[in-house]
Amino acid sequence: GKGGGFNLALDSNKITIIKLIEIFQGKFTLSDHTFKKNICHDIATCPLKKMLDKIEGHVRSELDQVTIAYLVDRGR
Repeated sequence: GKGGGFNLALDSNKITIIKLIEIFQGKFTLSDHTFKKNICHDIATCPLKKMLDKIEGHVRSELDQVTIAYLVDRGR
């Protein structure tokens, strides 16, 4: 922050948003495909699950390209 804050253990170009999400929240997923706390019984063939997995992969890939350094530079 402006008056102090944290020191990074890694170079800010090596810390991606997906890494931060997974450090603080666990594995990144759009949907664990549950309904009323039970895993979908048709998970192996569910077309929605396949679509969500594809979208999740795309979002993960995009977030893996955004680094702390990029965000800091954009904020100046």
